[in-house]
Amino acid sequence: MRNKKIKIKKLLKYSLLVLPMATISCGNYYSVSKNENKEQTNEWKEDIKNNVVVSNILELQDEADVNFYFSGWGIQPFYNLIRLAMLSKKDVKYYYDNSKEFQLNLNVNEFSAFLNEKRKVDSPTENSIEAISGEENEYYQIADKFAKENPNKKINVFFNSDHLFNYSKKNAVDTFEELTKNKNVTLIGIEDSDLLGDYFYNGFWNTDSFKDVWFDKENNEWLVPTPGYTNRQNQYLLFNKYDNVKFLWSNKNLVKKLINLGFKNVYSFLNEENKELKDVIFTTRDNATEKAKRLSVYWPKIIGLDWRKEKEIVDQAKAKNNKPSLIILGTNSYKNDVYSIDIILEKYKDKYNLFYKGHPGINYISSEISKKYSDENNLVHVLESQIQSEELTTNHATEEDGLFFEKWVGLDSISSALRGIKNGKNTIDDLLAVYDVGKGKFIVKDESETEFNESIELLTQYLNENK
Repeated sequence: MRNKKIKIKKLLKYSLLVLPMATISCGNYYSVSKNENKEQTNEWKEDIKNNVVVSNILELQDEADVNFYFSGWGIQPFYNLIRLAMLSKKDVKYYYDNSKEFQLNLNVNEFSAFLNEKRKVDSPTENSIEAISGEENEYYQIADKFAKENPNKKINVFFNSDHLFNYSKKNAVDTFEELTKNKNVTLIGIEDSDLLGDYFYNGFWNTDSFKDVWFDKENNEWLVPTPGYTNRQNQYLLFNKYDNVKFLWSNKNLVKKLINLGFKNVYSFLNEENKELKDVIFTTRDNATEKAKRLSVYWPKIIGLDWRKEKEIVDQAKAKNNKPSLIILGTNSYKNDVYSIDIILEKYKDKYNLFYKGHPGINYISSEISKKYSDENNLVHVLESQIQSEELTTNHATEEDGLFFEKWVGLDSISSALRGIKNGKNTIDDLLAVYDVGKGKFIVKDESETEFNESIELLTQYLNENK
């Protein structure tokens, strides 16, 4: 890294007015959007091309002696970190947030029994599963203490890259910085959502307005915010600063675009196209010498939730009236969800059985929706909010006696849950309407198709790239 220099700039719309920054040297990246396939010659890109650095998250975690896992927020990273721990061949130290309802469903006994008895491992392991308060600061302190007490062990610390640290608390920043100083530690940030990276790339990182603030055209370098002076969008530039901090995305096309944009230390989850961690859980088997079971068999017990219970609700509704099913994928806004459901009822209640799957982090909304709509007429059937939406919409769609919904409505047009429509049963045509949070508007496809298509642009892009 070049010597740091401090620059002060006024941040247009990015919330903080004055901000210290360090600069990171890179290639000619400002106008990369005009030629995203442009060849780069920097040493780091060549290492990627020559496989000098590991770009497979499973190989990366097994290079360590001990893997730490924690995400205070986000059901997708919470489940992906469980999957990674299940697939790890080394010591596991898993932490969960005992203040988040969706994490309290974790069956610690089942998870512990699996880690200790069912995994394929290289040698005997020492594993632990512990509850903490939900602050990244506490998690980093635990990992830092362990790293200093075990300087000869190689340690990976997995975290949610969208929650690098609590921006408003200086002690959290100090703890993160202290952890990065350990030579035996690699910090690995995984995505909060598989749709979030494209959202940031299209809406911020690859826009002139963001580059005008964060890219020094004169010196052809990205500016890096000083920790403690970050916001949600610019925090990802910090990954350019630390050699032992990496962030990984499930979308390989996004990773290529970020590399071409000059982002450093970005990697793909897996090397194979269109393969996800949950696919690996399905194909990988336990350590039994005979009749080894797929790891997916253990999954429902570990997460403490079973999609089959929700299937019974869907089947019972269909048995009464033989209507096709429509799933409503909810959000963290009770007001917006109720507003949308009222419209959905007016348009679709006579044709479909309606099912509401609420946001896993805001369970009270599901309770309120149930009170409001689940009367003797069962206008809306409320499904378990804590279960991952793909367990209901996607993972079992093509199984014999599986579960899928004929039609969909998304109450957040950029929610990653909508990607589950790529399930072998549904197509994008089955998505009837969305709520566009940016526009503050519920949009029905057959009433305003052009506006509807604009609202699902990211989803359409994903489906086209992953045919």
